Amino acid sequence: METENKPAQPEQDSVLPALTQAFDAAKAARITPPELTLLQAIELESARGIVSKAVFQLFDLAKEVEGAVVRDRRFPGEESRMLKRDGHAFGIYPLSIGQTLLRRALELDSPEEAIQWFLRVLNKKSATGATIRALWGALVDTSVQLAPDIKLVPIQDIPESHQKGWVTSAAWGFDRAPNTPMYEAPESALLLQKTIDPVIYNPSVDKLDEMASFAAEQERLNDATLALTVLGPRVVIPAAEWFTYDDPDLEQTGIRSNSRRGQIMEIQSTMPRHAPTLDPALAQEVVQAFLGMTGDSKETVRIAMQRLSHAIRRRAYGDKAVEVATALESLLGSNENTEMGFRIRVRASRLLGGTSAARARTAEIVKETYNIRSKALHEGKHNNKKRSKEIAGATMTWSEIVDASIGICAQLIGIVLRRGSIPDWDFFDINEQSAA
Repeated sequence: METENKPAQPEQDSVLPALTQAFDAAKAARITPPELTLLQAIELESARGIVSKAVFQLFDLAKEVEGAVVRDRRFPGEESRMLKRDGHAFGIYPLSIGQTLLRRALELDSPEEAIQWFLRVLNKKSATGATIRALWGALVDTSVQLAPDIKLVPIQDIPESHQKGWVTSAAWGFDRAPNTPMYEAPESALLLQKTIDPVIYNPSVDKLDEMASFAAEQERLNDATLALTVLGPRVVIPAAEWFTYDDPDLEQTGIRSNSRRGQIMEIQSTMPRHAPTLDPALAQEVVQAFLGMTGDSKETVRIAMQRLSHAIRRRAYGDKAVEVATALESLLGSNENTEMGFRIRVRASRLLGGTSAARARTAEIVKETYNIRSKALHEGKHNNKKRSKEIAGATMTWSEIVDASIGICAQLIGIVLRRGSIPDWDFFDINEQSAA
């Protein structure tokens, strides 16, 4: 007796009926006051009470959907799935899958398309994307490739996302920029581009530890941000940071848990917000030189740039003198404990080079900066604008002297970056130097 050939049974589809029912109820739901749809209420940036109401209602409506997904053979049953981004991962399945699908159905206005979207996500193997750090103080006219994996772009050129909408909003103020006195949207952003493989994984099978690579990426971003300080010099301040996938399906998945990161500034900036536009070639040269440094030289230059940034941010010129003198000592000092001020001004004038008159002026400015630092530390004289000093035949106020010293420090850091390392001071001090 021949066995009758029967068509293969279709995959069980228990998701669509449950999701459609929840979708219809969610479409009809309203959050009051004011009169908002569920989706409108969830997407509010403020009004946390209203957002919370909407989220809890979405959770209640999606309860039956989660069980239906687990029973559907197209999905991984009760096995977990994680989505990875820049050093972190978060669960996308099965926990909260009902809410995820219902919200996506509301966004697409289609339960069927929401299901197909998540099935595509589960099949992703690898992905590309970028950690984005929005910046104040680093204005550029066009994209600049600072390193093979890092570029600096105008803020309008970063990928479209929910986070971009937030950071470019005109509504900056005390509630939008709590860590800085900046009340305008950032002008540019650093993008650190990377490939994530695997991007979707089973945590019971794959044990991934990305913290070491994440820390290394953060150090590269911090160093690139700091290196831009010497161009001007200027203060470059991170405004916010987040990760964006190039794949729109993954971006829609990750947006649920992709929060913004920020850095609290130890010393707030009081400089004008609009620093001059960066020279692309110089920005590339300085950042690549600093990223390429290693060992003690890199740490020394890092400390000098940090102190230079502090000097620019300080308001009282006595405080500025303390910071810039510390930067100079970090950069030009050595293990000797005597005649530090003398050694610093001699090394600064010789390393910076120029004519005899230019070297003499450099030495006088550095010497007087040390004098101002001493009075700030020992006499409490931080900001007497009437004080002045004749430098190289011209009268300069203390404020002008300290500002000139900040400029000298930035130039010296640039010279060391081009050299690739801190000079051997024992050799340097007994050999004539010319401008680098």
